[in-house]
Amino acid sequence: MARRIFARLADPASKLPMPDRDFRLFPAAGMTVDADDPFWMACLADGSVVEASPPEKGAEKVPASPNASTAKTKR
Repeated sequence: MARRIFARLADPASKLPMPDRDFRLFPAAGMTVDADDPFWMACLADGSVVEASPPEKGAEKVPASPNASTAKTKR
């Protein structure tokens, strides 16, 4: 059974390609990973990623621009 944890990069400036996700980069905001997966076990062991608290709900939402409701789209 998978042990799901929220992880963040230990160094926010580093880049970590994820081989299980077509080598996309690990997001700076962090993400949930399977701590029992060999790749994530190695990243946790070498300190590339660290276990962290997940962000609060809604914390990652970007506020709408003040004119978003009145903006017209070009056609």
